[in-house]
Amino acid sequence: MCSCKETLGENLDTKELAKQSAKWGNVASSEVLEFACLPESLEYIQNKIQTENLNRVVIAACSSRTHEPLFQRAVRYAGLNPYLMEWVNLR
Repeated sequence: MCSCKETLGENLDTKELAKQSAKWGNVASSEVLEFACLPESLEYIQNKIQTENLNRVVIAACSSRTHEPLFQRAVRYAGLNPYLMEWVNLR
Protein backbone atom coordinates (compact mmCIF):
# COMPACT_ATOMS: atom_id res chain seq x y z
CA MET A 1 0.00 0.00 0.00
CA CYS A 2 1.30 3.42 -0.91
CA SER A 3 0.74 6.39 1.37
CA CYS A 4 2.08 8.90 -1.19
CA LYS A 5 3.94 10.43 1.74
CA GLU A 6 1.20 12.58 3.24
CA THR A 7 -1.24 12.73 0.32
CA LEU A 8 -3.23 9.54 0.93
CA GLY A 9 -2.28 9.40 4.59
CA GLU A 10 -4.27 12.56 5.27
CA ASN A 11 -7.57 10.83 4.58
CA LEU A 12 -6.74 7.18 5.17
CA ASP A 13 -5.07 5.40 8.04
CA THR A 14 -2.85 3.36 5.75
CA LYS A 15 -1.00 1.71 8.62
CA GLU A 16 -4.26 0.49 10.14
CA LEU A 17 -5.50 -0.71 6.73
CA ALA A 18 -2.27 -2.67 6.25
CA LYS A 19 -2.56 -4.09 9.77
CA GLN A 20 -6.15 -5.22 9.17
CA SER A 21 -5.47 -6.68 5.73
CA ALA A 22 -2.58 -8.72 7.17
CA LYS A 23 -5.19 -10.62 9.21
CA TRP A 24 -7.14 -11.75 6.11
CA GLY A 25 -6.81 -15.33 4.98
CA ASN A 26 -4.07 -16.11 2.46
CA VAL A 27 -2.35 -12.73 2.95
CA ALA A 28 1.38 -13.36 3.24
CA SER A 29 2.48 -9.76 3.64
CA SER A 30 0.90 -6.33 3.99
CA GLU A 31 3.02 -3.19 4.13
CA VAL A 32 2.89 0.57 3.64
CA LEU A 33 5.47 2.25 1.42
CA GLU A 34 5.79 6.04 1.31
CA PHE A 35 6.22 6.23 -2.46
CA ALA A 36 5.60 2.82 -3.96
CA CYS A 37 6.13 4.09 -7.51
CA LEU A 38 9.77 5.07 -6.95
CA PRO A 39 12.42 2.75 -8.44
CA GLU A 40 13.68 1.72 -4.98
CA SER A 41 10.18 0.74 -3.91
CA LEU A 42 9.51 -1.16 -7.12
CA GLU A 43 12.76 -3.05 -6.59
CA TYR A 44 11.70 -3.77 -2.99
CA ILE A 45 8.38 -5.17 -4.24
CA GLN A 46 10.20 -7.34 -6.78
CA ASN A 47 12.52 -8.70 -4.10
CA LYS A 48 9.56 -9.35 -1.80
CA ILE A 49 7.80 -11.34 -4.54
CA GLN A 50 10.90 -13.44 -5.14
CA THR A 51 12.07 -14.00 -1.55
CA GLU A 52 8.60 -14.83 -0.22
CA ASN A 53 7.64 -16.76 -3.35
CA LEU A 54 4.41 -14.79 -3.71
CA ASN A 55 1.92 -15.93 -6.34
CA ARG A 56 -0.38 -12.88 -6.30
CA VAL A 57 0.10 -9.19 -5.55
CA VAL A 58 -2.41 -6.51 -4.61
CA ILE A 59 -1.21 -2.92 -4.97
CA ALA A 60 -3.23 -0.20 -3.25
CA ALA A 61 -2.14 3.24 -4.40
CA CYS A 62 -3.22 6.35 -6.28
CA SER A 63 -3.91 6.76 -9.98
CA SER A 64 -4.16 3.48 -11.85
CA ARG A 65 -3.97 5.21 -15.22
CA THR A 66 -0.42 6.38 -14.71
CA HIS A 67 0.98 3.89 -12.23
CA GLU A 68 -0.59 0.51 -12.93
CA PRO A 69 1.76 -0.21 -15.89
CA LEU A 70 4.76 0.50 -13.63
CA PHE A 71 3.63 -2.09 -11.12
CA GLN A 72 2.68 -4.63 -13.79
CA ARG A 73 6.19 -4.29 -15.23
CA ALA A 74 7.77 -4.71 -11.78
CA VAL A 75 5.70 -7.81 -11.11
CA ARG A 76 6.66 -9.23 -14.50
CA TYR A 77 10.37 -8.55 -13.86
CA ALA A 78 10.01 -10.44 -10.57
CA GLY A 79 8.86 -13.49 -12.55
CA LEU A 80 5.15 -13.25 -11.84
CA ASN A 81 2.46 -12.99 -14.50
CA PRO A 82 1.40 -9.29 -14.48
CA TYR A 83 -2.24 -10.34 -14.72
CA LEU A 84 -1.88 -11.83 -11.24
CA MET A 85 -1.54 -8.29 -9.86
CA GLU A 86 -4.69 -6.58 -8.66
CA TRP A 87 -4.97 -2.79 -8.43
CA VAL A 88 -6.88 -0.91 -5.70
CA ASN A 89 -7.28 2.80 -6.35
CA LEU A 90 -7.10 4.61 -3.01
CA ARG A 91 -8.08 7.97 -4.46
